Amino acid sequence: MMKEEILERLLQEKDYVSGEALSQSFGVSRAAIWKSIQALREQGYPVEAATRKGYRLSAAADVLTKHVIEEKIKQLRLQDQLPFVIYEDTVVSTNLTAKQQLEQLSDGQGNHLIAAARQTGGKGRRGRSWLSDHEAGLWFSLLLQPSESPEIMARATLLTGLAVVRAMTEIWQLPVGIKWPNDLICLSDGKKAGGILSEILLEDQSVKGLIIGIGINLNSRHFPDEITDIATSMQLIKPGQYKRVDVLGSIVDQFFKLYPHLAHMERWLPDYKKNCLTLGQQVRAISFNGQIIEGTAVDIDQEGELVISGHNGKTHTVRSGEVSVRGLLGE
Repeated sequence: MMKEEILERLLQEKDYVSGEALSQSFGVSRAAIWKSIQALREQGYPVEAATRKGYRLSAAADVLTKHVIEEKIKQLRLQDQLPFVIYEDTVVSTNLTAKQQLEQLSDGQGNHLIAAARQTGGKGRRGRSWLSDHEAGLWFSLLLQPSESPEIMARATLLTGLAVVRAMTEIWQLPVGIKWPNDLICLSDGKKAGGILSEILLEDQSVKGLIIGIGINLNSRHFPDEITDIATSMQLIKPGQYKRVDVLGSIVDQFFKLYPHLAHMERWLPDYKKNCLTLGQQVRAISFNGQIIEGTAVDIDQEGELVISGHNGKTHTVRSGEVSVRGLLGE
């Protein structure tokens, strides 16, 4: 569509582009250019206009396109780790798009980053819905084709959680931590700012693909009544200018610094534990077989399992399932 092509042109230019130059480039009238500019503004892009100068994007514009993501990846020198980028305005979920893409790939074809402006059916753990049908957040997935075993790949959620927290705390200076295994939590009020959903796809008992979905509430200031007591955003935690591509870049940069060490958990698990808000807290866990375990979260073992000291003195380990922590997310 011409609207998207004009957006790409404005992204590439550092100064104003005249309406005449745009009309000549696209072979349409200046009125058609103006109509596309208005459509971009209605979509939320801050396009400035000046008499006898033309149009330009405001420096504060939060633009996310395939071109913008690829330029960020080049800037970070991550082209080898992320050679392929897919961007869509609207998807059901980026994890679902990643699965569909995986079906078309041959082994070793290369890692993909799949991002979208909005998701109509975003999902969290255990099939919960994730409110992401808007552009005030960052929604993306990494599609990887690793050679390691499924047991090693199962650690990816924890490693990704650490990567996200490092980006949030070291780059963006946000007071956040991790609720085991995958929730990004504000330290001051215990509300959730983001989450991770990892999926391992197997073929003949070996890993065909690893999909890591990441959702971060960036600039939301209000949430629906049913989640307002448990949800927050980077903007609410610390007011500032958060562009999606910059936050995305900081996360993938931290991720690929850690990812080569996935199999060597001793290199990064201590840092994960330091940032884990679950440890030392009273918890209630419901395993997938329905067993209820209550006690104190005392450790995370070398398999990434949560170790709980029960009220009866017995020690339990939880690999996955539902874990509530007193004082977090209204629990």
